[in-house]
Amino acid sequence: MDCKDLVDKLMRRTTSWLSNSLSFGGRLQLLASVLFSIQVFWCSTFVLPVAVTKECDRILRSFLWHGVGNSKKGGKVAWSKVCCPNEEGGLGIKDARSWNRAAIMKIGWDICQRKVSLWTNWCYAALLKNKHF
Repeated sequence: MDCKDLVDKLMRRTTSWLSNSLSFGGRLQLLASVLFSIQVFWCSTFVLPVAVTKECDRILRSFLWHGVGNSKKGGKVAWSKVCCPNEEGGLGIKDARSWNRAAIMKIGWDICQRKVSLWTNWCYAALLKNKHF
């Protein structure tokens, strides 16, 4: 329930665009720039439940292949292949689960390294109370 806003925002974006007139490349560009940036913000802020990351991937996958975020049809290529880097034959899209793990680990790394920022200062002052992470 806490992440319903993320799923709703992705669905609103995918249904608001006239994707019938967009080519596959156009949908890929919108996915890579707009939809993925919404997902990145949430992934780098919260540890998302697996069900939410799967739903985000389903919406992105459906938009890429069919132009709508709520299609029940399958894709033309496995999502794991699409999420591979360009050099490996994929489209360079990152799946939500991996991105969420990486973003949260980066936050943990910043805390461990005592990176000078308001966030790490607050973590040490409020949560860790000057203990080691």
